[in-house]
Amino acid sequence: MQNLGTALQLSGSVITFCGVLYAWRKVTGFLTGLRGVIGERVKQLGTAIANVRASGPTHHTASARLNIDVKVTATGVVLRPPEERITELEKELRTLTEQLQTSAATLRDEMNATISAALQQFQTQSDTVRRRDIYPALGGLAVTIAGYLVALFC
Repeated sequence: MQNLGTALQLSGSVITFCGVLYAWRKVTGFLTGLRGVIGERVKQLGTAIANVRASGPTHHTASARLNIDVKVTATGVVLRPPEERITELEKELRTLTEQLQTSAATLRDEMNATISAALQQFQTQSDTVRRRDIYPALGGLAVTIAGYLVALFC
């Protein structure tokens, strides 16, 4: 019986060693792949933010003087002076610029929320995988304990 206990202890130790080695290999390989994926996602995020910032508004100052005397006779058509139309276009430009800035901020917030949710989901899945990788080592530990008990009591 003593020999049976010793054999169980030895086999339990070998199983534990193999289980720990398996878990270590899985975790280190997993982290290497993860590092590459996160690096790629950060590059994509940087590119997206750069594209949003690159298309910002530009301001130009210009002055011109036009003397136009136009006589048009038409029914129902109202012609406005160019100054009014330019003022209206400047207002539209300001409105569109504000909308773009608001959209960029909203997009940034949505991207941050999505990244946070993905990282949280990844953390949960990672913890589950790590626990599963430890089971062979725990089985080996149980066999080792059984070997000690057999050697002690038999």
